[in-house]
Amino acid sequence: ARLLGPTAALTPLAGPAVLVTAVAADARLLRGILDDAMRELLDGLKKSFEEGFED
Repeated sequence: ARLLGPTAALTPLAGPAVLVTAVAADARLLRGILDDAMRELLDGLKKSFEEGFED
């Protein structure tokens, strides 16, 4: 697992899957934590994809 902040963690699953677990004081804060996690994951995928074409 990798910490995404003080109240969130990313856990790799089998295959190309991950689980993001988070707790927050309210729904808006929780949504922000989950959105940040998705953005980080998508940025990582984009970077990996672009690096694959540099060869």
